[in-house]
Amino acid sequence: MDSFHLPCNKLKDEYQKCFSSWFSECYMKGDYDDKKCAKKFDEYQKCLKEGMQIHSLDMEDVLKPYLGTERMKNLAQYKRSTFTTDNNRTQYPISP
Repeated sequence: MDSFHLPCNKLKDEYQKCFSSWFSECYMKGDYDDKKCAKKFDEYQKCLKEGMQIHSLDMEDVLKPYLGTERMKNLAQYKRSTFTTDNNRTQYPISP
């Protein structure tokens, strides 16, 4: 699966390969030191943050808890009130 910010794809792949290797070769054998992939993770995270700025996404908002919160209940209520079905087809609103 691609990264949400396409310029990060190569960094994402490199990190995933490193993590998979570390997980099977180290973590599963009791070595929990995760420094092996830290540099790759930092590079990938930096790229993602740059992409978030380009797309006007706020990291703090992305990291906020969602499940079971008032925010989730409000979205569920919004969906129930605006998404309707007509002849088994879902009608989506153009804007909230």
